[in-house]
Amino acid sequence: MASWKEWLAFLILFIAIIWAAAVGGLPYVLILVLISAIWVYSDAKKRSLGPTPGEKQELDKLRTWTPGSWAILVFLFWIIFMPLYLWKRDEFARKA
Repeated sequence: MASWKEWLAFLILFIAIIWAAAVGGLPYVLILVLISAIWVYSDAKKRSLGPTPGEKQELDKLRTWTPGSWAILVFLFWIIFMPLYLWKRDEFARKA
């Protein structure tokens, strides 16, 4: 489970996205979501998440998702996959 600092960062980013949508529109929202997707990719890569050699990547096994698949899902469905990644990332790293 993510630390309280990471959850606070998520909350601040969530508020920033809502504010950007209200004030600046879609381009600012996309920039913030892209920045968080890049962070997820680099964090997942640093933690060596993804399938081990010879292990097949499966949808129902979240621990086998690659850093790239996490980043794409965070970018496309930020409100669902960003909290999911923060909530489960330590568990994924232990299983990797």
